[in-house]
Amino acid sequence: MQPHSFFLFNSEPLLIFFDYNKQINGNLRNKLSKDVWNFNKSALVFVNTPKELTIYNGFKYNKSGLLDVLDTIKGVPDYPKLEQYSYWKIVTAELWNAKDEKFKKHTRVDKKLLDNIKTARKLLIDKEYIKNPLYEKHANRIIGRLIFIRYLIDRGVNFDYEGKGKELLTKDELPKLILQKDNLFDFFEYLLKTFNGKILPLNGERNAVQQNHLIILSELFAGNEIKARQPSFFNVFDFDFIPVELISNIYETFLSETQDTDKAFYTPPFLVDYILSQTVKSFIEKQEEPDKISCKIVDLTCGSGIFLCESLRSIINRYIKLTNPDRSSIDFKEKIKQLLAENIYGNDTNKEAIEIAKFSLFITLLDYFENPKDIAGFEFPDISDNFYNYDVFDKDLDSIFGEDKKNEPDFILGNPPWGKLYKKSRYLEYCNERAEKETEEKEKHWLKENKNLKIFKPVEIKISNKEFAQAFLLRLSDFSTHKTVCQVIVTSKLLYNLQADTFRNYFLNNFLINEVLEISSVRHQIFSNAVGPAAIIKYKFAFGNETKENVIDYISLKPNPYFAIFKTILIEKYDYKEIIQNELIENDWLWKVLVYGHILDYRFIKRLKDTNKYPITLGSLIEDKENKDRPLFASVGIKINKKNKISDASHLIGLNYIQTKTNKNKPESDLQRYYINFSNQSIWNKKTAAEVRDEKLFKNPPALLIKIGFTKNFKLVASITNISSVFTNSIYAIKSKNQNNQILENLLGLVSSDLMTFYMIMCGSSIGVEREQLINKELFPFPIVIDESISVLAKKLIIIKRLIEIHKKSSFPDETKIYDNQQLFNKKEAELNKIIFDLYHLTKTEKDLIDYTQKITIPILQAKNKPYSKIYANPNLYRPYKKVEKSEITDYINIVKEHFTKFHNGGEKGYINTRIVQSKNILALEFYIDEKQYQDKWINEPDNEKALEILASLGFQKISNELFIQKDIKVLKSKSFSVLKINQYKHWHKAVARLDVIEFTEAIIQSQILSSNDKI
Repeated sequence: MQPHSFFLFNSEPLLIFFDYNKQINGNLRNKLSKDVWNFNKSALVFVNTPKELTIYNGFKYNKSGLLDVLDTIKGVPDYPKLEQYSYWKIVTAELWNAKDEKFKKHTRVDKKLLDNIKTARKLLIDKEYIKNPLYEKHANRIIGRLIFIRYLIDRGVNFDYEGKGKELLTKDELPKLILQKDNLFDFFEYLLKTFNGKILPLNGERNAVQQNHLIILSELFAGNEIKARQPSFFNVFDFDFIPVELISNIYETFLSETQDTDKAFYTPPFLVDYILSQTVKSFIEKQEEPDKISCKIVDLTCGSGIFLCESLRSIINRYIKLTNPDRSSIDFKEKIKQLLAENIYGNDTNKEAIEIAKFSLFITLLDYFENPKDIAGFEFPDISDNFYNYDVFDKDLDSIFGEDKKNEPDFILGNPPWGKLYKKSRYLEYCNERAEKETEEKEKHWLKENKNLKIFKPVEIKISNKEFAQAFLLRLSDFSTHKTVCQVIVTSKLLYNLQADTFRNYFLNNFLINEVLEISSVRHQIFSNAVGPAAIIKYKFAFGNETKENVIDYISLKPNPYFAIFKTILIEKYDYKEIIQNELIENDWLWKVLVYGHILDYRFIKRLKDTNKYPITLGSLIEDKENKDRPLFASVGIKINKKNKISDASHLIGLNYIQTKTNKNKPESDLQRYYINFSNQSIWNKKTAAEVRDEKLFKNPPALLIKIGFTKNFKLVASITNISSVFTNSIYAIKSKNQNNQILENLLGLVSSDLMTFYMIMCGSSIGVEREQLINKELFPFPIVIDESISVLAKKLIIIKRLIEIHKKSSFPDETKIYDNQQLFNKKEAELNKIIFDLYHLTKTEKDLIDYTQKITIPILQAKNKPYSKIYANPNLYRPYKKVEKSEITDYINIVKEHFTKFHNGGEKGYINTRIVQSKNILALEFYIDEKQYQDKWINEPDNEKALEILASLGFQKISNELFIQKDIKVLKSKSFSVLKINQYKHWHKAVARLDVIEFTEAIIQSQILSSNDKI
């Protein structure tokens, strides 16, 4: 494949161009299509011939033998079609948004290959489909060997296992060999001997494999239908193009399919590359002596070895860059074997996984040979001493890795199992032992310093919900040296769950966190299976040193159009934060604020949590075990459908039943915002339930009822019932002991407000991370202001909402009255929000933060997992990405001017003025000082577009092969400062203007300090 030219994006040829001076025949076009599809890096393929220009989708191959055609340009009338392929429409993703239906990941070669293998494997092990199904380990091994053989065939390796001195196997002949069981296993034996018996040794497959299994495998490798309407593409796949690391990815997926029992998940290449860019790659790039290259990597839950394979690749690539060796030489072959044996270590509880990890590493070595003869003559090294088969918490591992141990790791990497594994691992016992040991050491130190033992507190290591990953993070300290860096993918719930606060406190006081990459909001794009929220934590054991002043780099990824097509995550400027570790120690709630907020949100939430300013919180009004005299009591409702737990509920029979569960027959919940629907006359008729609450919760109204789930707009759903009613634990009820309606109405107004929505997005542990649901205790810290004006408006909203519902349910609905009442409802709700903002003394900045949440954050959350064509078709979802309107630019400018006018309000200091330069894709503002005051000046010149786009390209900083940071372009001069950004509303919102003001102010102050120092 020799393109005429190409366009690089993310260091990969995103667009490739073929230019022919004569018309090409069908065979050449077919070969070109097949090669490009297998290459799997070029989304657009331009093929130019004398008669036409054809634009292909490089990611979609048709069984007809050609790539999918996007457009054909045959003459002048077709030229307008080329506009959609302009440079800016490509790099801003506008093209991909318009054609996202064309670029589906299931059409790409890696997905087709994986799907074909998964289908065949499922048939081999499915007892409902096949007689005498194979064990998974046998199916994995035979598929692995056959893929290895196809890899060797496509790389041009000759096979002479019969000693006749000729090539005996081709891609077309392999399916025939598969049907000949004895010959096939003789060939496997030949491969084992050729490669020194180290690559997936035979382990009972000869006896297990039957002819019906071989027929399935033969169909797979022949490119026939594996199953009805499920064609195989193996006659099209070409492992001369397909990256060898994909084999490890395939097995990582197979091993993760046991996730229900071992909680392990497939690690996508994007995350592997990111982790290695932060650890192994940056470490190895600093090494300049090829004979001393060393980077010891350990993966203690290695699975198929995806981290280890890519780490080995990084080490070998560095050696090649430094030496430019002859890859056919014996010295090179021995060197790469040495680099593997001295640097790569793994452990897994699954023996099959260890064999596959070794297999993957061996194929990685073969990928460095350009001559097929070098592959055929290569003997794999013995790395059996590099791999272990233990529970990570097994004490036998203690003597293998760590300070002054057999192996001193530079990096410990991995994706450990999540969830509960206490029946398979001793991690809970380990945590108890660790706490006892540290308590003993702490007490000795305490006595040595003559401290009072009465105030001594033992070390507490509390693992919430028996989460394996929490204990795993701690365990890595036992294998660490003072230089060891750990980077691990974990469930991000451990950062937010209320029950995990004790664990977080221990971790923050004993470990130095270097970086957190929060990927919860994009988890569905990254993980192919239904994995929970995730984060990547890079950290070191503190070895008793102080941790409070450590600075943490925190990145929270957000969905973006680049990932779906390019597997590239773009970090925007305010997704990146720096935080001092002590702030997290003192303010545990800050973990969640960091996901969707920044410094201004932090200050706002901290003010709301200041008990000196707001002494009354919701939690302080609700009775608990220690405080029975408080005015309110609260509880969730009846718990139902829980096995092995039965309580008497007969005393509640006959009460109204408020249902929240919806279905086709009942599409709406009975509990809505400011309204409860009693018209369906649902009555509680169950004699028993799993857990029944005190009947005072259901009788003697009124009660404020709050639904656990949020609306699509992230509002809490709440209303007041004045009728005795039963409800389930999907509702949280608050009651006044003296039946005070006013306080409940006051609380209703507060929990329904925009302020509460902002608070919950910033502090709710689940919202925007996993499920959009309320955990009732998260309401407790919310500050409460009691004011009659709130309860009056809340009462009016209940009445208006009831009128709306009455008209809706009328036999002849009056649409005019429904509309008028809805408009009145919206007006009164706006009034309520204004009153609440005033009562809480919200500043302009705080109001802008709430507005940003409503107009930017919530639409982004609503758009998660939706195709970009649907996002761009929906004005609300598209709002963060729309072009900035003139009034919005003026709002931004006014905020900047308002701040700097304090310093430049005329006279010698001059006035602040603004020039605006805008193109379709970029917006630039220049703030300059002049002796006169001018109106904002809009500059519209033909060359603006090109100049601005060139400048904008400077704002992209590469972090890893699939990770970029998009920054603003800011320029500071003696009498002016400028800012240039993408022309999208989310970059120019008023809240962002306030952040930019802070940044400019800091830059100006720093510049003045430097200027003063220069004069000195």
